[in-house]
Amino acid sequence: MTHELEQMNISQSDKPLTITNFDSTTVTLDDAYFSRAIQARHARLDAPPPSDEELAEMRRCHPTEAWFWTRDVQDSLRRAESDIEAGRVEHFYSDQEFLRSLDDHANHDADANV
Repeated sequence: MTHELEQMNISQSDKPLTITNFDSTTVTLDDAYFSRAIQARHARLDAPPPSDEELAEMRRCHPTEAWFWTRDVQDSLRRAESDIEAGRVEHFYSDQEFLRSLDDHANHDADANV
């Protein structure tokens, strides 16, 4: 189990989960997979943000994903990854728990504005 999963108090099955994609390729979600994902996030955070020229090139090469390659979206993704890295996240184990948290946040925000 990765250190991040331990910090989140999430237990991982001893048996890895294998997912079959629509094209019949498979992905196995095991410790190695999660370690690679964490390393990739660290690399993205360590790298400088893409330049305006790089973003323009990505929009040109991937016009159906142009919205993704805007400065606002890229900056938002970078902030989200920084929050994950810093542990500023919440974990929910059910839809009801998630919705209750949204209500709590909305009520807290409403109380703060009174």
